[in-house]
Amino acid sequence: MTSRRAEPVNDLYDGLDFPRTQTALAALRFAKRVEHPAVFNHNMRTYLSGRFAGEQDGVLPGRDDEALFLGCVLHDVGLSAEGDGDQTFIVGGADLAARFLTELGLGDDTVETAWDAGALHLRFEIARRKRPEVALVTTGAGYELGIHPRHPLPDGYPGAPR
Repeated sequence: MTSRRAEPVNDLYDGLDFPRTQTALAALRFAKRVEHPAVFNHNMRTYLSGRFAGEQDGVLPGRDDEALFLGCVLHDVGLSAEGDGDQTFIVGGADLAARFLTELGLGDDTVETAWDAGALHLRFEIARRKRPEVALVTTGAGYELGIHPRHPLPDGYPGAPR
């Protein structure tokens, strides 16, 4: 299980419960630096929605919450100038996320999970066949984009629609 120490992130989402490991914070800062604020905020809400949906289904905690967070916070980096290339934004973003995590020294399993999460986040029929962290990025993004009929977050939950 990852640490949830209350390490401040320049008041960025300080009151929200998400992994505060060095890796998670590095990914959060990277995404915040390269992404448009609306995309970054979407990614954070994707995490909250995906994690909540996983908790409701009994999938998380118990699996790797940090891997879910990394997949969520990095799943749209392909929409940034740094991720803009000659591929679709989902593949370019997955490649950028994988390069970033590899440069941090993360293992192949974590890098592959983040790559799958980014590349498959618009393909639920495929993502749901992967590990739960990948499927939950897709689930969270689906709720966030209004694809699912009812948002899973209860009133008053951080990130819930108002």
